[in-house]
Amino acid sequence: METNEVFEQRLVKATGLKEPDLFDSETTLIERAYELRGQRISYGSST
Repeated sequence: METNEVFEQRLVKATGLKEPDLFDSETTLIERAYELRGQRISYGSST
């Protein structure tokens, strides 16, 4: 079983987002990754 931190790092990589830079915090990056994954799931289930 993986920790939430490991899962979130894997999620960020899976969505193709890059590591946080000076303008984005790690939290912002993780939030974007969750949003992207949610969009992919919602659009995928309706087709």
